[in-house]
Amino acid sequence: MKRKGYTAALAICFASILCVGMMTSCGDSKEKSTQNAGQQSEVPQSEQQNETQREDMEQVADGVSYQWQEITFLMPQKWADNCVILEVEQGVEVYQKKSYEKAEGMGYLFGIIRSDDWMNYGTGEQMIAYTEDGTMYYLMRPIDMPADVEDEKTLAEYTTMAEQISQMASSVQIDAQGVHYDAQQFMIPFSSIKTIDEENLALLSDNELWIARNEIYARHGRVFKNTYLQSYFDSCSWYLAEEGKTEVLESELSEVERENLEKIVAAEKNFLAQYPYPKEYKTNTMVQECLTGTGELNTISYTVISEGDDYRCVLTIDGTEYDLSKDIYMVSPDTEVFYITNFVQFPGTDSEDEDGLEIAVLDYGPSSDLETHFFKYDGALHYLGGIGGFPFKEQNNGIDGFNHMGGVNGTVRSDLIETAYLDGYWWYDSENQKLTYMETGLHAYQYFTKHELLVDLPVYQEMNPNSNTIMMPAQENVYFLKSDLEEWIFVRGKDGTEGYIQIEDGNILNVDMPAEKVFTELNYFD
Repeated sequence: MKRKGYTAALAICFASILCVGMMTSCGDSKEKSTQNAGQQSEVPQSEQQNETQREDMEQVADGVSYQWQEITFLMPQKWADNCVILEVEQGVEVYQKKSYEKAEGMGYLFGIIRSDDWMNYGTGEQMIAYTEDGTMYYLMRPIDMPADVEDEKTLAEYTTMAEQISQMASSVQIDAQGVHYDAQQFMIPFSSIKTIDEENLALLSDNELWIARNEIYARHGRVFKNTYLQSYFDSCSWYLAEEGKTEVLESELSEVERENLEKIVAAEKNFLAQYPYPKEYKTNTMVQECLTGTGELNTISYTVISEGDDYRCVLTIDGTEYDLSKDIYMVSPDTEVFYITNFVQFPGTDSEDEDGLEIAVLDYGPSSDLETHFFKYDGALHYLGGIGGFPFKEQNNGIDGFNHMGGVNGTVRSDLIETAYLDGYWWYDSENQKLTYMETGLHAYQYFTKHELLVDLPVYQEMNPNSNTIMMPAQENVYFLKSDLEEWIFVRGKDGTEGYIQIEDGNILNVDMPAEKVFTELNYFD
């Protein structure tokens, strides 16, 4: 758990706070709190739903508000005897009482803090609001299980409390001027009002830097030629495109924005210098790369030979030909390029890592079902496996599918509510020399198509039919952003309302209606 600049002050039980009058009533909360946490829509409930869990969720909405300076949020009433709150220099920290009493500091559930620094550690912090003067507010969560795991009842209570934290975060209200609650829709929410620290940029991937650079232009209404960028920004409630505006003049940018653009561009160049792979090469040419990690260069070429309706794909390494048909069947291979990749790539290295490099060849497949096949060479050629899609910037709308730590994002298909392609994740198992598909829970859509919402739709705040709902009003532009591929889709309206819909057999269970009666422009194809 990373917390910055904290000085512990006063530990008090929630029940004690109620007695000394530091609480404000739920009715004093602003409209956002009423809408996001207090409003319960009438959604048909299954008889088999867990009544206890539903009551726990409702307690967040019906809880009492806690206030620390300008920060107010709701907490369940039943937490009164079960938690300890630390008021710290920058906000509050909340602990499970039973774990905390066993050992001070144990039982950490969450913190809500104020900071002038951008916290992009990537390990438990979530910006929930920011102001126009650059003050930022964060939900801080542990990255481990800091509870008393030896006591089953204590652990079960901690788990239940932890499940309610996201809903409490949605109730946060900041009593300050120029507050924005759309921080999660930005890569760098403050990049138009505050200069960025280069150290923070060094923690971003090339994809994140790419988005961060372009969202500065997007704030000025730019229309993007790149289809992914355009769909990405279209799905953001803050983005208002100006028809025909394909460029943003330098005179339109503030001094802060110009400075931040320079820093981001420099960070992008530095990233490419540190991570030179994957590299694209033309077919039928001889290239040299160290495939084995020994420091000795290998000579490689790739040739695609048409044989009637079939193809013969041949890799030639150090003069030895390898016919790939013994491992894979290529339906419609890419005849123009192949790639040298590096699943595990350390900053600033070329091919010196012990595991060496990989060779990737591309197949457009039947009906454009794209697939990438990977091979490893160590004196002999080994097939590592294939992934759906093409994870290369040149082939993937500018998106790098490699995380350079052993993982690669490809494509999975979903027919849950419409035919769509989403991110899938594969991990390179170096010990067994194979790519393994990893289930990640939620998958991001690779392209955010807009749909008209025909009815007022209550959306769940969690992937749980017992969780609180907010009403998403009927509107022209609603976007599908993420899905578990089984029954849930995370949606966002252009008005900023967002939440989960549950699908079963083509019906939206939130309103018990067929999907085509709820959304227009649903896509279906073979």
